[in-house]
Order: sequence, then structure tokens, then C-alpha cells
Amino acid sequence: MIRILWYPELSSWNKQTDKVILSADSNGLVLYGFLKFFDKDTTVTVILPDTDRIYDCDDIVYKTIEEKARFIIDIDMFPNSFAQRYTFDFVKLYNLIDLKNYDVLINNEISLTRNWRALQLAQKADKLKIISWFHFVVFPNDLKVDANINYWYRELDGMLVSDAIFFQGKAVKDEVIKYLERNYKNLAKVIRDKCYNVNFVYSYEDIMEHKIKKSYEKIIIIIPNRISIATRYSSHDLFIKVLNILAKKYDFEVWFTNITQSVSTGELKNVCKFKFKNLSESRVLNRTEYYKKLWEANIVLVGLQDLHGGASLREAMAAKCLPIMPYMYEYKNLMPKTYFGYYNFNVNSLKQSLEKTFEFIKKSSREKIENLCTVVSTAAFKNCSFEKYANVVKRTLYNII
Repeated sequence: MIRILWYPELSSWNKQTDKVILSADSNGLVLYGFLKFFDKDTTVTVILPDTDRIYDCDDIVYKTIEEKARFIIDIDMFPNSFAQRYTFDFVKLYNLIDLKNYDVLINNEISLTRNWRALQLAQKADKLKIISWFHFVVFPNDLKVDANINYWYRELDGMLVSDAIFFQGKAVKDEVIKYLERNYKNLAKVIRDKCYNVNFVYSYEDIMEHKIKKSYEKIIIIIPNRISIATRYSSHDLFIKVLNILAKKYDFEVWFTNITQSVSTGELKNVCKFKFKNLSESRVLNRTEYYKKLWEANIVLVGLQDLHGGASLREAMAAKCLPIMPYMYEYKNLMPKTYFGYYNFNVNSLKQSLEKTFEFIKKSSREKIENLCTVVSTAAFKNCSFEKYANVVKRTLYNII
């Protein structure tokens, strides 16, 4: 039996309610998947915000945590991912948690791993193993994060003091090691030897439980990622510019999930010249409602400029949405290079990918569309589903201990 303490970094905060949405956060989903598949082999204690700071306590993700976690430790968390990366209440955690009671700490925020290591040393919890499990890396010259808040060196410290590093996706692991070998040759081997690709991202089974017959009569594009004010990260400025152009020629509707509501419906109306819905305008959809929307849509458009690309893309692909995605990093491992839905980050490239996808849906037989959608769904299962990778995670965890 393995005793695990789990600290999930949570960044999907809803602006209207000032609450975290566990079921819409990649780290919340990873914790959910772990508990779903590993409760017989492990005991898990979870560190979470107080329940009055969690939006979706009645949804499946929190209910699974509540049911299967051994204990939940409530702590104050900032409704801001940047603040979380710099906040560690050492004295409070020293008095609240005894690390000697655990075999493993799984920490989803690698910039805090050095703080957890300091707490371990202070408590003389010599047998504890610390695993940093993450998919988001910020390099020193990364444009998606302002230079004055760049936290690469905290991430580097976290890698150095981790006993193991779990990467969500081969491309994430490869890019980090490549960067280290180019810039920190003396540290590269130390870090490389404790890196693992686990790619444990979403539940294919959950998606299939809500399966409905796909329709291609009307083109519906779902944009599942939160709308980031830092448009360099989420690419919504590019999406809107291109979709405005295409609306003059094609009939389609766009669904923004927009879970954080950092951009209002009114603000979207000011810039969108196409038909759209703000799915989270009045409230955030629960998982059942969200899965239904994935099956009703037939295209998923994403442009997160990070190494992994997020869980929501894989969920939409599993629900047989044709993906429009950048040709880079982990995205490149999802479909063949010749797939028409790949684009580069410019107007013409994205416009061409969307046009090709629209024309494919308009002019192809249902059988031909279904065949490609099955390829897409199978790729999502093989790439990073809980069901495919549960045993990989389990073996890796036991080997580390």
C-alpha cells in the first residue's frame, strides 16, 4: 500500500464566482483519473481549497475525490495561477501536515517542489519521495509569460530536487531535455535520468458513456480552452480574426466554453462577426452537459501555445470532433503530418485549415467523415487516456518507490 500526499496546482478559476472549477482543470482531471483507477492500491490525501472556494462540488470530479481520497486537507489557495506558483505558507503547512506519514508527495506545481523539499528536511521525513507531475513549462524566453514574472528558474530548481518528474506528453519531456542539454549540460544528465512520460490526461470511458449520434448537417466549432487575456497563450485573437473572414463565405456556429469568464459575452459580441454561444455565460456546465456539447459539435479549435495542449483537446477528439490544431510539440503526435487540420500561427494557415475542414464536411459522404472521425477518436485514446496509461503510471510509481 502506497501512502500519497497530493498537491494539485489549480488555475481554472471562474471570475464571476471567484471559485476554482476542478472538473475543468487538467490537474483536477489527473487527480480524478488517478483515484478512479488506483484506489485499491493506494491511499491518497489531497490538498484542496476550502469547499466554499470550489465551484463544482456536486460534479463527478469532486465527488470522486471526496469518495476515494483518504482525507482532504483544506487550505487557502489564491484564485490566480501565478500567485500559486510563488505562495507557500511554510509555517502553516509544517503544523498542518506531517510528511513522515507519507511515502510519496505528488506535486503538480514544480515551481514549489523546492519548498516541499525544504519542508521534508525540516520534518526529517527521510523516506518521502517527491514526484513533480506537470505539463506546463515556461522557458526563459517564453513569450506567453511576461519577463518580470517568468518562473523558469524555480522550475529548474524543482526538477533538480525532485526524485522523479512525470511529464504529460513525450514532446514536453523531449523539449525540456533538449533545452537543458543546450544550456545546462552539467545538469542535463542529472535531470534526464529521473524523467518519465506518463501522458495520463482524460477519461475515454467517460466520453463514451455519453455518446450520441454525430450530426454534420450544421458546422459547430467548439473552442474548449479558457479565453486568456494573454492572447499569446490561448490564440483567441487569431481565431476571431480568421472566423470573421470565413463567416462571409460559410455558415457555422462557434461555441466558446469560456469557463473562467475572463471575457464577457458583451466583449465577445464587440469583436465576433459570426454566430456564437458563450456556454458558461450563466453558469459553468457540469461534466455530463459538457460531454453532450462535445458530441453535438463536429470541429474542435485549439491553439494553446504550450508543449502539451491540454486535456480538453483530447476529450473533444475522443468525442469525434475533427481537430484544428497547431503543428507543433505534442500536437504533432496526435495525427499524421498530412492531416488537413494542422496550421501554423498565422491568418492564412489557419484560414486554409478551417476551409479544408469545412469543405470536407460539406462534400464528403457520411461514411467518409465517420471513418476519419473514428481515426481521430482512436488517436485520442492511444495518446493519453487514463484507460491506456493507467498501468504505465502504476508501474512507474512502484519502480520509483
